[in-house]
Amino acid sequence: MVFVVLLFCVFMLFKIPKGSVARLLFFFFILSLSGYVFLFKSGGIQTIDILHAIWIIITISAIVLPWKNFRQIKEITCNNKERTDRFATILIVTCVLLGISCGILAYYVLTRISDINMFKYVDGPSDFYYSLGIDMHGFILTTLLYPLGYLLVPFVFYYFSQRRYARAFWSFVGSLLPVVYGMTYYSRSHMTHFIMIYIAAFFMLRKVLPKIQSKRVKNVILAVGIGVSVGFFYISSERFEEHDYNTQNRIITYNTSSSTAISMIDYLSQWWPNSQEMFRRFDGTTMNNSIIFQAVANFTNTISFGIIPNDSKGRLERRTMLFKEYKGSFIGVGAYTLYDQGPFLGLLLYAVYGWFVRKFKPRQRTISIISLLVVFALIQIPLFAIFYSTFDVVLLMLLLLLIPIMLFLKTNPPSPHGIKA
Repeated sequence: MVFVVLLFCVFMLFKIPKGSVARLLFFFFILSLSGYVFLFKSGGIQTIDILHAIWIIITISAIVLPWKNFRQIKEITCNNKERTDRFATILIVTCVLLGISCGILAYYVLTRISDINMFKYVDGPSDFYYSLGIDMHGFILTTLLYPLGYLLVPFVFYYFSQRRYARAFWSFVGSLLPVVYGMTYYSRSHMTHFIMIYIAAFFMLRKVLPKIQSKRVKNVILAVGIGVSVGFFYISSERFEEHDYNTQNRIITYNTSSSTAISMIDYLSQWWPNSQEMFRRFDGTTMNNSIIFQAVANFTNTISFGIIPNDSKGRLERRTMLFKEYKGSFIGVGAYTLYDQGPFLGLLLYAVYGWFVRKFKPRQRTISIISLLVVFALIQIPLFAIFYSTFDVVLLMLLLLLIPIMLFLKTNPPSPHGIKA
């Protein structure tokens, strides 16, 4: 049934208007599913394949189709430039400081850890972190706030369009926070997420840039993409070149004998067979919406110094009981939604998500910087859908960050005569 989903994505790729962000998102799904076709035989799970395919098609449609209206954006507007600059400065300083804190920790990890698999999955990063005797408050804060880096991506294009290159540069530096955070535990996901965010941003906002700047930004993204690819390959090689890659019970078609190559393709494609198995096991028992609220629970618990309770232990036990050996694997946004909300609440969540995306779509090829901040929170869901669900991170960003920021930035500046503009 993977071919049914693959053909659906190919069909939608050509049906969606050219230049639409939705086309790019369908392309990512096609790339991922093609990797599965290359590596794996389907064998073993046949009885409910059609139901799984239908659910995945519904999932992909719900999170991708709302983005078909995001195309040919030619202008980024701003209600209050002074407040926008002030907020951008606060965001840049916060992300750079957190990045420096994580950078120090990443330096020790990269220079002292020789066995990545032992560090990540046996010894555990935490013991190593605390053995260094350095202050960990910045790192702990970053585990909650690293998505702030993604909010600086639209500012890169906003300031470039205004030819304010210094601010565009520092916005880019601040946006590196998720990558630096990922380096503290050899994360490949933060690397791939970062470049996917920038590819989507360029695809969406390239028309706001003058032609020469567009080429320069494209070259920078290409250079960063090459750097990310090198890092992705290095981590994959260090972890798997001398070891047989474990794909659990999935049957591999050995079109390549390289464990590194298999691990990289499987990294981008394993969600399909994993979600298929999770769908087969589903008996109606769910996490009772605890996954979607876990980022909010972690954040409020941390900033309240434990006064606001957070049942992280109970959530982990329930997750282990339901997900079993897949609790640490990529199973895709569809399976996460199914196991957290169930099918009916899951469909309602998708409907709310689609409404939100459409609410902030560009009007007459123009979009405000306020809308872009929301957009770059929401687009994480389809961009990262082949790995897992980021509904919890997006909810945290909307509830505790973007709503007050939007109210702050939406205020019009006073007119020179003191009359509200």
